[in-house]
Amino acid sequence: MEASSKPSERRRRYERHKTLHPIAWTPLKRQFMRYVAEFEVISLPQLTALSGLAPKQARRHARDLFDGGFVENVAISRAVLADDGETNDARLLYGSAPNVYVLSKLGVRVAYEEGWTKSLTPPRRYGPQNSLFLAHELAIRDVRVWLERTAREREDWNLVRWEDGTEAYFDMKERDGNIVRPDAWFVLHLGDSKLVGIVEVDRGTERGDKRWKEKLQAYDNLYRSPCLKATTGYENARILTLTPTERRRDALANLIARHAKPDMTPRFWFADMKALQEPGFAYEGWRQAGEKSLSALLPPSAMCSNKN
Repeated sequence: MEASSKPSERRRRYERHKTLHPIAWTPLKRQFMRYVAEFEVISLPQLTALSGLAPKQARRHARDLFDGGFVENVAISRAVLADDGETNDARLLYGSAPNVYVLSKLGVRVAYEEGWTKSLTPPRRYGPQNSLFLAHELAIRDVRVWLERTAREREDWNLVRWEDGTEAYFDMKERDGNIVRPDAWFVLHLGDSKLVGIVEVDRGTERGDKRWKEKLQAYDNLYRSPCLKATTGYENARILTLTPTERRRDALANLIARHAKPDMTPRFWFADMKALQEPGFAYEGWRQAGEKSLSALLPPSAMCSNKN
């Protein structure tokens, strides 16, 4: 006996599946669209973490947005986003990386009309030719995902400010002709206290100490100027650097300890990317420059203080 209907055709990853029915704009799909709009580029694992859905459910909602023409799925190889612990052999040449999404032209228009973006400028085009840049951008988004999830831990916690890209730059041209270019900065309210952080994501791709010595000088100038407060609203901020490995974490912490001025050393905190796996501040793998021991980024007592 023949089947009454043919099995559904497997959808191609980078080709839209035509449907006769318009997309159902559920609250979840609207939230997914808003995440893509605000993050500008975001991976499926990041969408899954933010939404709290099971991976299959998150993939289905993202697929509907793709088939509807609202987002694009960026084509990249598995090796680009491979974890540092994965074996560096031919297996990384096969298979695909997690899905990565940006707004389509239609999605840009929808996001603008909804007030999720401030312009109709198309997003940056990503693909195999700028995949290393994409990996760095997604690592920066990992920090924001961690902060967004952390802010949900308590009712009086709130991520009130996040800036990345050129919006995160500290313009000191009037003072010394320079611009300090962190990857991001944020203000996280923790009840009556606040955590103000400047974010550096180090992928471990640069050789030597020159680049970090330049960063150290730039930050030294920033903290001795009124620009930090004028930009963030606060006089103090921790410089949080995320690294791919514990070894890289320790190497950078030691470099800063050797070359920073005494009052700058304690501003630098380093951790490997495992610090972002769970929300909150329980991870005791942070290392402050100049300190040999590891600790949590914030002790429990700091949650009730007014210190940054």
